[in-house]
Amino acid sequence: MNNNITSLASTLQSAVSDVQSRLNTTQTQLASGKQILSKQEDSVVTRLSNQVNSQNRVQDNIDNANNVIAITQTALDSISTILINMKDLATQVSNGLYNATDQSNLSNAFANLNTQITNIASSANINGNNLLTDN
Repeated sequence: MNNNITSLASTLQSAVSDVQSRLNTTQTQLASGKQILSKQEDSVVTRLSNQVNSQNRVQDNIDNANNVIAITQTALDSISTILINMKDLATQVSNGLYNATDQSNLSNAFANLNTQITNIASSANINGNNLLTDN
């Protein structure tokens, strides 16, 4: 009977130690705000974290593409407006109503507009890459 009591006491002592250990682990987790995960849970968290990182890279690429489009669109809108002005100047020069001095002034204005187009095209850059020229 003594052996049975000793065995039971030992079993109870092991159970109490196990409960205390788990209680300490739970208290540590509560205090730190972190729960220790199983290998399977940790694997899921790792996989999901990798997916989030991948999605973040995709979003960064989309943001970069939107920036390229916005810069290019702004430059092309400006060039389009200048081309309309150039067309108007060319029409004025060709109608024969202006003297040589006026035609020269209109021609200079035309050349200045052409320079503006060149400047816009050469300054449409992102990360050192020009978006409108081959250079």
